[in-house]
Amino acid sequence: LSMKLISKSEKQASVQHSSESTKESPSQSSPKRGYPANTLRILKSWLHKHRKHPYPQDEEKAELCRKTGLSRKQLRVWFADAIRRHVHTVKKQLWKQVAEQMDHKAIQTTAEKVLMA
Repeated sequence: LSMKLISKSEKQASVQHSSESTKESPSQSSPKRGYPANTLRILKSWLHKHRKHPYPQDEEKAELCRKTGLSRKQLRVWFADAIRRHVHTVKKQLWKQVAEQMDHKAIQTTAEKVLMA
């Protein structure tokens, strides 16, 4: 057995060639990610109506599966992601409000000190 030493540039060229040969042509594009617009409309509508408690009961899950054509697992994953995104957005908004209040208090305190001086 003989071992051939390959230079770095030869190795990169080989990798580039093999990755180009596996690329699909534009007519064979990969499937689009995400759910159809109508499915998202149904799920977002339900989530908005139940934003105070965004956890569907079993009967509601069955109805949403029927309306959207999603499996129970797909529905569970979509709700978990949506709730996580919603909680992140709410936390971000709350922190922004806290920061604004802290800035307002700091400005007010500084103004009071300047006026008393």
